[in-house]
Amino acid sequence: EVADESESALEKVERQELVGLTRSLIGELPDDERQVVEEIYFKHLTIVEVSSNLGVSKSWGSRLHAKAIKHLRALMEQRGLLDGG
Repeated sequence: EVADESESALEKVERQELVGLTRSLIGELPDDERQVVEEIYFKHLTIVEVSSNLGVSKSWGSRLHAKAIKHLRALMEQRGLLDGG
C-alpha cells in the first residue's frame, strides 16, 4: 500500500464516528425517507426496487429519495456536521 493512500488511526476513528453519527441521523428521518436511504445506501437496492417495496411509482420514489437527502443534509447542518450553503 502506498503511504499517501493509507488512512491514519485518527482518520479511521473520525470516519467511523462520522458514519455512526450519519446512521443515527438517518434514524431520525420519517419512516418512508429512512427506508429509502437504508435500502439504497446500505442494502444497495435500485430506485425501482425501493419504489416497488414502498408501493409507489419510480418517479415518486426518486422524489422521496431527493427529499430524504435534503432532510438528512438539514439534520447534519443543524448538528454542525456540515456548513450551510
